[in-house]
Amino acid sequence: MDDHTLGFGIDMSVATARQEDFDRLIASGVQHRMSVVRYRTFAHADGRSHSVTMVDLLGWKLPPNTKTCEAFEFSPVEALAAGSLAGSGSRYLVALTSSDVTIYRFHGMRSNGLFDKQSWVRTRPPDVAGLAVSAGGAIELRLQDGRLVPLPEP
Repeated sequence: MDDHTLGFGIDMSVATARQEDFDRLIASGVQHRMSVVRYRTFAHADGRSHSVTMVDLLGWKLPPNTKTCEAFEFSPVEALAAGSLAGSGSRYLVALTSSDVTIYRFHGMRSNGLFDKQSWVRTRPPDVAGLAVSAGGAIELRLQDGRLVPLPEP
């Protein structure tokens, strides 16, 4: 059952785009043992588990004027892979779901313990069956016919 229905979750409009304002919201959530999820137009907090987490989904594209997480569900992660992307020497983490390919590049840790990162969300091509990592460490898309296609840099 949804954590809102159980009385453990709340969605809040975010009136600022300043990182330091959101950092204060995260710190308050941690202080009150609440997990926080950041979206582009709102934040979700819940306290139903014993562990405190912070998930940054700022890069997710949501329908215009979305102010709550009521109308969508998370897609389960089917595969994760770490490595380089075609034409890049940088390291990435790639997550594959039934609808998306999400690419993360981590630059380090910020002073408050959160990752300094970039993320890109792409629509999953219909013929993708999974992820693979080449012998050289490059992340590839495994197609349904067995072919491997390099994942290009964002």
